Amino acid sequence: MTDYILFHGEDIPKRVSNEFVLNMVEMNTIASTAQREVVEDYLLLHQIVTDASLREKVVPLPLAAVPFHFTPSMAPRWPYYVQNSILSGKRVKDFALSPHSPLADAGNCAGLHAHFEIETLPEFLIFSNELVHKHNMGLMLTPMIAFSASPYFYEEHSAHSMRAKRYYFGVYEKFPLNGGLPPVMQTSEEVLRYTLSGIESWLDKATRIGFAREDVYKLTAKKGANWSMIRWNRTWNTIELRCLESDRVDYDISKFIWVAGAMKRLDLKGEALQPQPLSTRVKLDEKMIEESLVVSGKTVSILPTVAIHELTVRAVQNGLQDALVEKYLHRLAEFAEKGVDEDCLKVFAILKRALEKKLTTADVVLQALNNASKITQPECAPVIRDLLQQERLAVSQLRAEFPGVIPKSRSELFPSFVPAPKTSGN
Repeated sequence: MTDYILFHGEDIPKRVSNEFVLNMVEMNTIASTAQREVVEDYLLLHQIVTDASLREKVVPLPLAAVPFHFTPSMAPRWPYYVQNSILSGKRVKDFALSPHSPLADAGNCAGLHAHFEIETLPEFLIFSNELVHKHNMGLMLTPMIAFSASPYFYEEHSAHSMRAKRYYFGVYEKFPLNGGLPPVMQTSEEVLRYTLSGIESWLDKATRIGFAREDVYKLTAKKGANWSMIRWNRTWNTIELRCLESDRVDYDISKFIWVAGAMKRLDLKGEALQPQPLSTRVKLDEKMIEESLVVSGKTVSILPTVAIHELTVRAVQNGLQDALVEKYLHRLAEFAEKGVDEDCLKVFAILKRALEKKLTTADVVLQALNNASKITQPECAPVIRDLLQQERLAVSQLRAEFPGVIPKSRSELFPSFVPAPKTSGN
């Protein structure tokens, strides 16, 4: 991207980097109180990454997992080596990943992460309820994993979200404090203690396989040791939602607007709603869902731990085809929409239409492949081509909504950009 830097400066390239595997790119948008500004920045970053990719004769895949077989290459950095060793239960020989390495599955999991500011300073969190309230509301957003874009993982299908099944329920199966779904909590102190418990568990497992405790502690002191669907991010003092799946551009930004709308309603300078778990021991059913996300004064009712965990598992397994998941997401849409900025309501509606049609990217892929439990790479190719075409159409529609963000000419971004010659034929 040296020509981009010469043309525009270094600001944006610094916010685009590779993830821990070399086949995955990370894009970091600006933080803003205006939802539209975050969306506009994401669209610009995505366009830049797309154009840089095209010049390398590759293309970003609008899925949350590569559906066919491949083994990712890990960036040779010590923190990743330590993580792979701990998950493997032994000191591995080198930085290379094999198909049997736990982090090989993690290297096939692309997500859309959303951060929500904790206004209370870290040193005062224990004296405030803001952290626990935003943690609990973040947990209520995890059933949005039903909007999946990964029905196949290494050619296999056995869940609507294979990314979640293989990553959260696979890689971290034996590490519940580091990757499992946390409970609904009562106090901010409980959230902080949960975070510390994850660190202690990670350090204990590291020392058992021969790492020096003080060396591994350096890795956890700032970022912690939690890769769950929802976590307190110590570095930024945010609640970080990690369950959303990378998807088509239009679905990506709509997912963000949904969760931003929901979380905004808890902001201390806004409505300052306080989540209150339902007091019930009955099994999850339609009545419980009808009673959830109801606002009364300054409180909003939320599901208890057992219920939200079951609902999230149902979302992973069955997506929108699960009646309880579908009903809950309609409730969530109604709650979140009241927190959406007026100029982002059209973007909010993108995902709402997918919910009404019960048609996610995962559903489209499964329909195209006849719900096969096993597929091959050649069978994937036409499906991926169709997805890329759908995404191009979606971007064209977004140009009308955000005219000043996505340049009409790619040469405005890259002066040396040469468009690919048009081809014909089958």
